[in-house]
Amino acid sequence: LSGKVIREKVFHALDMVRLEGLENRYPKKLSGGQQQRVALARALILEPAVVLFDEPLGALDLKLRREMQIELKRIQRRLGITFIYVTHDQQEALNMCDRIAVMNDCVIEQIGTTVQIYEQPCNRFVADFIGDTNFLEGYVLDSTPHLTTVDCSGLTCIVGADTALQPGEMIAMSIRPERIRIYPGKGMGPNVYKARVADNIYAGASRRCILELPGDIRIKADVDARMASDLIIDRRVTVGWAPEDAYVITR
Repeated sequence: LSGKVIREKVFHALDMVRLEGLENRYPKKLSGGQQQRVALARALILEPAVVLFDEPLGALDLKLRREMQIELKRIQRRLGITFIYVTHDQQEALNMCDRIAVMNDCVIEQIGTTVQIYEQPCNRFVADFIGDTNFLEGYVLDSTPHLTTVDCSGLTCIVGADTALQPGEMIAMSIRPERIRIYPGKGMGPNVYKARVADNIYAGASRRCILELPGDIRIKADVDARMASDLIIDRRVTVGWAPEDAYVITR
């Protein structure tokens, strides 16, 4: 390639990663995020059909990592090429990917969209690995193609199901903490129980409440911090979740 073409390609790559005007800086004069953008520009200048990323943001602090996640998504959409992104950060995978392959000991457990992986995990490993969840185990009391009644240590729960299950079959239910509701009054409908607040952990915009249900069952609930400040330890509350917010795990 001629020098002119090379310069055009270099400046085009720098423009894509928003480093125009910094082409004469030495690496030590660049921030961690800028150095990552230089590495990306070096890969993109070759006009590849696929780019493989192996935990590229692992060394960055949380704020910068989130900024770079947005930048990588912007660049991928602009170029329209495939990014294969390897990460052990489950939240990063949910934030960045259109489709996720969850691997366990070199075996692919499930491939799907972010919503499918999070809302419809194929097994207990995926449900536990992607995000945070509550597991309630029990045996089937009754089942139809749409709803299943389960006994969980004496607690009767109703859960949505795609297919009918066999009475007596042992299953687990996955319920995400953000789907747990704490009612101001008695609460109405299925899956409504009395509980004791065992802990209330402040996490900025939300609070993580640890709730004790009958049958020595403990669940986690993520609640808006503004709504949970009065949920002091040992307070008795009413909690619950919708049947469709619980997902059956059979393996």
